Amino acid sequence: VGGREFGELLHMWQSLKLASLFAPDGAWCGVGGAARRTPGYLPDFILELAGTRCERPTLLRLREQLQLLQRDGPPISGEALGALPSLPPHLRGTMIACLHVLCRIEGAIAPLSDKASLRSFLEEHALLDALDAEWYVDAGEGKEKGCKGRELRPQYEQAVNRPKPKKKGKKAE
Repeated sequence: VGGREFGELLHMWQSLKLASLFAPDGAWCGVGGAARRTPGYLPDFILELAGTRCERPTLLRLREQLQLLQRDGPPISGEALGALPSLPPHLRGTMIACLHVLCRIEGAIAPLSDKASLRSFLEEHALLDALDAEWYVDAGEGKEKGCKGRELRPQYEQAVNRPKPKKKGKKAE
């Protein structure tokens, strides 16, 4: 799987909120089976609707991607992200989504529930240093600092610097 296809899979995972359709142990429950299912996200139905607006080869590709993402995968705990001290806090959710997609591509089902298991998984895939180098301008040179005081690359700092909406208060009379 190349970068473009990984991006497509990640987009599908997040857009269809597929994480909500898996049991806590990582097994696929499907619509109506997961205790945490959010109403309104019916991935197969949504894909069929998309199929009314695209060419048949595109629909077939989308179906293949959804089938891949519906594979059982490991439970992934937010606590495991402690294995990545340089992970910017606002990217934690995206990182968990990326891990879910990567595990389904690789067919990995071993739980990523603690720092050691995640660190081992990332080292096995040669991602530990690559992620740090991807996120920061110093290309990984300051990784011993974690994320404090380091400059994020522009594409990753957007969420941090987004202007906050102004509160609407009562007008003075």
